Amino acid sequence: MIMKNDGGFTIIELVMVITTIGILAFIAISKYPTTEISLEAAADLIKSDIRSVQALAMAKHAGQSLTFDSSTQYSFPKLGGGTETRDFNNIFRGEISLSAYPTAITFNSLGEPTADQDSSITVSNGSSRTLTVLQYTGKVE
Repeated sequence: MIMKNDGGFTIIELVMVITTIGILAFIAISKYPTTEISLEAAADLIKSDIRSVQALAMAKHAGQSLTFDSSTQYSFPKLGGGTETRDFNNIFRGEISLSAYPTAITFNSLGEPTADQDSSITVSNGSSRTLTVLQYTGKVE
């Protein structure tokens, strides 16, 4: 008498399950809204760089500026000297554009913005997000 082993899975069943999981994962990932992620990542990067320039102005006891050079890039001084340029065409594959008023955000030696009004930066990629640098404190909202 031949005993039949019913306790496991066949290779074909395992391959079918793995293939089905792969297809479902691909569908789920492709439906995930990556533009929202890019927009938030760009806004967070700009916030971080503005705070870095503000901290540098206080550390060096001298005015420092972040300047928006075009609709896709801005530049700011580095701690060790020189200038850092962020080009969103390279970072976000051309998905993000920038609009800033005024085009330069300058902090004095106390870390206060020198502008006589709030500064605004709009980050867009179909959707948009506006960052505001408050006039008296330099807080980025």
